[in-house]
Amino acid sequence: MSLYILEPTEQPEQRPEWDYQVELGGLVWRLVLRWFERFEQWGLTVYDDTDTLMVSQEPILVNRPCLTHHTGRIPTGGQLWLLSLNGSDEACSYDDLGTRCQLVWATDDDEALDEDSSAEEFTYSATP
Repeated sequence: MSLYILEPTEQPEQRPEWDYQVELGGLVWRLVLRWFERFEQWGLTVYDDTDTLMVSQEPILVNRPCLTHHTGRIPTGGQLWLLSLNGSDEACSYDDLGTRCQLVWATDDDEALDEDSSAEEFTYSATP
């Protein structure tokens, strides 16, 4: 299995959201992670390469696959995860995204990410 950290293309300082663009299966996907203060949780919105909304504000949990209910709308060949890099199952707080918690594309196929992707391959160990 290969794991790729998805690097944000933009993180505005005044807004609680992260913006990602990654090329998967020949299409550019825009992923927006937004912090919901009321629920103290991150939500994920997905747009396709034509900026068409595919998934809206799906709550995501740490160390669980994201978008499992939307498999017909998102690229195949891998799964999107919000991983805790220290192996903890503690919820990903506002301050944890980008440090302790990273958005990751996991795949059995080493070719799932296009060569031009900004994602960085890494090895994950659940042992702190």
